[in-house]
Amino acid sequence: YDGTTNVALGGTAAVTALGTDTVNVIGAGTGAFANKNVGLSKAVSVSGYSLTGPNAGNYTLLQPTGLTANISAASLTVSGLSGVDRVYDATTGVALSGTAALSGILGADVVNPLNTATGSFASKNVGTAKLITTAITLGGADAGNYVVVQPTGLSANVTPASLTVSGVTATSRTYDAGTVATLGGSATVTPLGGDTVTVTGTGAGSFADRHVGTAKPVTVTGFTLAGGDAGNYTLAQPAGLTANITPATLTLNAAGQSRVYDGTTGSSGTVGIVGLLGGDAVTGLTQSFASKNALGANNSVLQVNSGYTVNDGNGGNNYSVTANTAAGTISP
Repeated sequence: YDGTTNVALGGTAAVTALGTDTVNVIGAGTGAFANKNVGLSKAVSVSGYSLTGPNAGNYTLLQPTGLTANISAASLTVSGLSGVDRVYDATTGVALSGTAALSGILGADVVNPLNTATGSFASKNVGTAKLITTAITLGGADAGNYVVVQPTGLSANVTPASLTVSGVTATSRTYDAGTVATLGGSATVTPLGGDTVTVTGTGAGSFADRHVGTAKPVTVTGFTLAGGDAGNYTLAQPAGLTANITPATLTLNAAGQSRVYDGTTGSSGTVGIVGLLGGDAVTGLTQSFASKNALGANNSVLQVNSGYTVNDGNGGNNYSVTANTAAGTISP
C-alpha cells in the first residue's frame, strides 16, 4: 500500500497480427487499481499502449484485460509510550503513559492508534525493567490499509506488595523487670488473588520499656513469609497491639527481735525482702517496735518503718508493696 491507485506492470507487451502484417506495440503502458485500498486479486486496468507499423491502420488496439494484483498493508510504527512502574497486584497488566504517535501514514490518510492505555508483562511476578508487550490496534477511515508494528523496548518495574500479619494478640502480664511481651492468637496473611503465601517463624513481642502501664504498645518481630508467591511480597509485622503490665507483689517482712527495754522503739533487726526483681532495690529500709514499753514476752509488735524507697526506675510503681509485722520481746 502506498496511498495511490498506481500499479507497476511487468512482462513485455506484444500483439499477434494477421498473416504477414507488420504491427508492433509501442508506448509505456500504465496500470491502475479501481481504488487505493488493500486487497487481494484486485482488478488492474491498463492504458497507454498503441500500435505502430505498416499495417497498424488495419487494427484497433485492445488494452490488456484480466490483470490482477495484490495490495498488502503498509506498516506503521508506534512511539511516544512508556511503561508505568507499579506495585505487585497478582496480574500481568501494566499501565502505559504518554501519547501514542504513528509513523508511516501516507498522504492525507486518517489513521488513529487505539488501545494504548495498557500493556502486559510476560508474568505477574515482581521484577526490574520487565518487558511490556502491547496490543495496539488501528482506527480511522484508512486503518484497513495498514498494520501496526507494536512498540518494542517498553519496560517497567513491579515492586513487592505489602502483606500485614493479622490474627496476633498481645497478652497482659505482671511486671517482671523485662520488656518481653507474650503473643497469642494465630498469625495469618491474606495474599492477592490465588497466590500461595503462608506465615512462618515464631513471632516475638516486646514493650518499649519494662515498666508498669496500661495499653502499652507492643512491637512484634520474627514472622516471615513462605510459599510459591512469597517473593512478590514484603511482610509487615503485626501493628497496633497493646497489653498491660500490672504491678508485681513486693513483700517486706519485719524480723523478730528480743531486747532489753531502752526507752526507744528502735530495732536492729533486718527487714526481709521477697519479690524484688532484676536490678531493682529497696533503700532506707528499717524496722521498729510498735511501742517502747516492756509488756512481757512476745507481746510487742515489730513493724516496717515508712520512708523506704523502691528503686525500680518507675518511682516504685512497678510493685504493690505489702509490709508484714513480726512478734518481738522487750524485757524490763
